[in-house]
Amino acid sequence: SGLLLRAIIAGEYAVIGEETVGVGDELVDVEGRRFTVEEIQERRVVLREGGRRAEIGYARIAAKGASAPAGAKGGKK
Repeated sequence: SGLLLRAIIAGEYAVIGEETVGVGDELVDVEGRRFTVEEIQERRVVLREGGRRAEIGYARIAAKGASAPAGAKGGKK
């Protein structure tokens, strides 16, 4: 869908791409498909497109050449 979850605010709002949305709001992806925000959870957002559901979560970004165990948090100590 090309939609990128950037933040979840107090479990009530989500920043997806450049838009801040709440449950019931509509988003349009780069291909023109319309999604309705169905749920905002702690670390993911559930979207609906017609009869289909899709979940988006935070993208996992790793430094080039780095390998971290699943669930590990980055940062310096």
